[in-house]
Amino acid sequence: MTDARDIRLLAFDLDGTFLMPDKSVSPRARRAVLALRERGIEPVPTTGRIYQTLFDRVLGMHGFRYAIAANGAVVLDVERRHFYVHEVVDAGVAAELVRALERPGVVTYTCLDDATGTRLGSSVSEEDYLRVRGDAPWSEDLVENVPDVVAGSGCGVLKVGAHFVDPWRYDDFAPLAERFDLEPAASATGNAEFGPRDVTKATGLLALCDAIGLDPGHVCAIGDAGNDSDLLRTAGLGVAMGNASDEARAAADLVAPRNDEDGFARFVEDVLLA
Repeated sequence: MTDARDIRLLAFDLDGTFLMPDKSVSPRARRAVLALRERGIEPVPTTGRIYQTLFDRVLGMHGFRYAIAANGAVVLDVERRHFYVHEVVDAGVAAELVRALERPGVVTYTCLDDATGTRLGSSVSEEDYLRVRGDAPWSEDLVENVPDVVAGSGCGVLKVGAHFVDPWRYDDFAPLAERFDLEPAASATGNAEFGPRDVTKATGLLALCDAIGLDPGHVCAIGDAGNDSDLLRTAGLGVAMGNASDEARAAADLVAPRNDEDGFARFVEDVLLA
């Protein structure tokens, strides 16, 4: 475990970590990010969310030099608009995956790699959509015939995901990764995502470290979900949120307070900036 005084980059997850439960960014977390840069520690959003909407819609703030998005499929030098990694799923494969996922109790979302990061949602009915996503802070715009739209889009796909409710479980969908030669991930309970094969947040971090000449031992990573576990193991200092899954906790060196307690900011203040 790397001493906090030797950390030069903080790779931080968003949902369940940096973001509050209502998907907002607290003022304290904003201040913590600015303080990191002043201290010479590079804050890097490391998320399953796509890069096109990351700063304006999700974070509501700019000023980041680097970003790791779409579960590692995109590693971006934000200032130079240069991609160190830019992987996509073939549109035809993504379309067939959506067909395989569509069923009662499931809402799918497909993120196109176009200029705006078009997100296509599908469900067997509007009633079923409300059953699955009615209480979600953010939602998908439902689109008819999503597989046909994706196949005819003319661009690659950053990821395909599914939100689901009982009786479905993650293990019901994970085998589709092998069938379509994709990489599975879970960003939260009731979620499964699929992206390019052998691409994870951890591979994204390693690619960024290689590009900027930084030893991963000088990285702190903080997250809460299964798709953060390899990231936490790869970093010199891995931190799980107090609300983290058992898998993420098992991969971490330390545990921070919960995200609904401003745990990200508290960890940064008490450990990295102490």
